[in-house]
Amino acid sequence: METGTGKTYVYIRTIFELNEKYGFRKFIIVVPSIAIREGVLKSIEITLEHFRDLYNNVPFTYFVYDSKRVSQLRSYAAGNDLQIMIINIDAFNKKENNIIHDTRDQMAATRRLNRIASRLSPRRL
Repeated sequence: METGTGKTYVYIRTIFELNEKYGFRKFIIVVPSIAIREGVLKSIEITLEHFRDLYNNVPFTYFVYDSKRVSQLRSYAAGNDLQIMIINIDAFNKKENNIIHDTRDQMAATRRLNRIASRLSPRRL
């Protein structure tokens, strides 16, 4: 689809709607390229105040996945606020030397991907 049609705005707003209506807190935006990743990041930065106003200042964090910043991934998995991780498909797909698929002692011998998945269920009503 062509640029400038509002696709990014729609899925970011959908994230906030899913959080408000169903309590979903963890979201991963997977993009096909670094250029699109940077565009998504810029869109979130530009619309930050808009979404805070629209959704009653809901606390949320967002970040670009970086395998060298394990602490961000740990915070993402353990946090209770609305959280958005932006990741390239290449970083997600690479199995070899990819920290998101790796098992580490610091994470209680679980793959980071499994730990994130275990936190994806919405809050209990």
